[in-house]
Amino acid sequence: TAEAFGPSFEELASKRNAQEIKAMVTDPASESKEFGYSRNAMPPFKLTSSELDIITEYILSFKKNKKVK
Repeated sequence: TAEAFGPSFEELASKRNAQEIKAMVTDPASESKEFGYSRNAMPPFKLTSSELDIITEYILSFKKNKKVK
């Protein structure tokens, strides 16, 4: 949950939905602009659909109120 180089997974899970998280992983430059960030330090990742789903679920598991996804 530390914020060394960006928001914690807890913060991401509380502010973003699954589609937004997936977009940030696969196309961070475009998604960063969409959210109003002036720069992006994360490279895009090429993952299988299954890998992307697993990573997204993991990040969302940090959400405090798990009733809403």
